[in-house]
Amino acid sequence: MVIIKAINLINEDKAKFVEQDHTKATHAKKITHEDEEINWNNDAKKIVQQINALNPSPGAFFKFKNEKIKIWSAVVTDQKGKVGTTLNENLLIACKDYAIQVLEIQRPGKKIQKVKEFLLGYKIPKASHFDFNKDIDAKKITDALNFHLKDDSISILKTELINDDFDARRDAKLRIYKYVIINRDSPLSIEKDRAWQLKIKLNEENMNDAAQILVGTHDFTTFRSTSCGAKSPIKTMKKINIFRKEDYIYSYFESESFLQHQVRSMMGCIKLVGENKWTKKDLLDALNSKDRSQCATPAPAAGLYLENIIY
Repeated sequence: MVIIKAINLINEDKAKFVEQDHTKATHAKKITHEDEEINWNNDAKKIVQQINALNPSPGAFFKFKNEKIKIWSAVVTDQKGKVGTTLNENLLIACKDYAIQVLEIQRPGKKIQKVKEFLLGYKIPKASHFDFNKDIDAKKITDALNFHLKDDSISILKTELINDDFDARRDAKLRIYKYVIINRDSPLSIEKDRAWQLKIKLNEENMNDAAQILVGTHDFTTFRSTSCGAKSPIKTMKKINIFRKEDYIYSYFESESFLQHQVRSMMGCIKLVGENKWTKKDLLDALNSKDRSQCATPAPAAGLYLENIIY
């Protein structure tokens, strides 16, 4: 790079300094509204350069629901798709050639947020229900919903007619949560704020073995947030499976329902087992204590996903 070459010449006292000819100097043009607005028909690299150039002020933006949403950080990916559409639930947006992954974003009047935090305000359940006082084909409802949501990057996959007493939250038979740990030294890039990075080598086999004591019906007070509003701390954990794929450690928890912060609290304790700081008995003692103070520091929210709901 030119800058590195110039620095090396200066360090070696070989640089030749030439006085600037001020008669040839020009002024940068004033930044306009058009310069700030992102055009998704441009190449991904050009859009990322625009975002970087306008950071920290005035910021590059795009319009969503009549709001000017500013993007403060993004990277180019190798993904492709229809220009201007989101390709996943984490704001991967398709440009002319490739897609950019948005990393930091800001709504009008709000603070700059990581994408994961930002999307919490736009999330909807994997399944929802509503009452409709008219006989109509379910496929027509799906088509109508998608028509009206086409500008919001939301897709309804399927609509089904159900009994009048069905409730999308209360009638769930099984909920599956996934927690992702990335176990490596190198810093996270695309995965940043989407997983818990731990540099200490973890023993995932010990983690999975110890976690099996949590399977079954127990009083999970130890792993319950103090602000949890559930009537009872007793839950039935049907299955826990923890395994590694290269640097990734995946943990799956299956239960009809969970307490507030239960999965994150259990993961904080199971992680100590993986670090050989806790034994299987330590985890059992924490469970049996029914004492929140005996819980390890809960795992961060980054890394926790509601994987599926089964009715």
